[in-house]
Amino acid sequence: MSGNRTLRLVATAAIMAVFAASLGLIPGPPGGGNVHADSPEPGVPAGVPPVGTVPFELEGRIESIQPGPTPGTGIIRVLGVSVRIVLNTVIRTPVRPIPFDELLGPPLPGRTPSGFLNGIAVIAGESTSFGCVAAVVDVQPGENVLAGRVTRNAAGIVYILGTPVVLCTDSRMPGSAAREEGFAIVFETVPVGSFAAAEGYLDEFGVFRAHSVEAPGQIAGPPNQTAINRAAWSNGELDIRGHSTTPDGEIVFFDEETGERLGRADVAPADAAALGAFRFRTTVAVYPRRVRAVNSNGSFVICDVWR
Repeated sequence: MSGNRTLRLVATAAIMAVFAASLGLIPGPPGGGNVHADSPEPGVPAGVPPVGTVPFELEGRIESIQPGPTPGTGIIRVLGVSVRIVLNTVIRTPVRPIPFDELLGPPLPGRTPSGFLNGIAVIAGESTSFGCVAAVVDVQPGENVLAGRVTRNAAGIVYILGTPVVLCTDSRMPGSAAREEGFAIVFETVPVGSFAAAEGYLDEFGVFRAHSVEAPGQIAGPPNQTAINRAAWSNGELDIRGHSTTPDGEIVFFDEETGERLGRADVAPADAAALGAFRFRTTVAVYPRRVRAVNSNGSFVICDVWR
């Protein structure tokens, strides 16, 4: 499950690069509009070269969230530092991007504070003489991991090491459960005695609310499926790995945006009973943002490609 964090860091680096390039206009002090990059700092005479931007990163408890005068903007305070959220700031939970107003709102399940207050934020951005401006804000109620033996499964409440685990039902970070191979499972079928790992937060009642669970179990959905576990492009090399619910056949890959056929890969029996695995590697000069994998078993899957 650590792969999700690695991919997240790669995505953050890409967003930071775009965000830094956009700072030809550097947001000024609250209520003061924008300040051009060539504008002098407060109290500095005209003609004196301005101090450039400096990157920053924070990780800590969310102390406060204050909406700004413009919808979609505001101030988030972490580790005693007030950070401005602007319109092009990317805000993400572990599951999906969210708008600024969803940082507040109703409490998440099993919690009392509004929204993500008192949760954890990881913020990266640029700092100037006017303060800190966020490029990326990753939020969650708690950064907890629970992994070990399944000691009980009672009507969809899976106990890992004796702690009850349920899937989070909040739309801001809905929970899902899947096998190691990437296929969604019926949560009620996780077998006692198996190994399971969950990521999420422990609520105020001692229940672990998971946004992600990796465990064995009955595969949900139709019998013929395809899952991509990794799709990455670097220096012209495309590498895709995944699984099929059928142990043989072939996968044909297409650039989802251009329709170009990228190539094919055979499906071979995997270690897991009755499942197949595939790996596709090829040279692609232009970064394919999304790919479609079409399986000879009649299923297909579309996924983003990381770089």
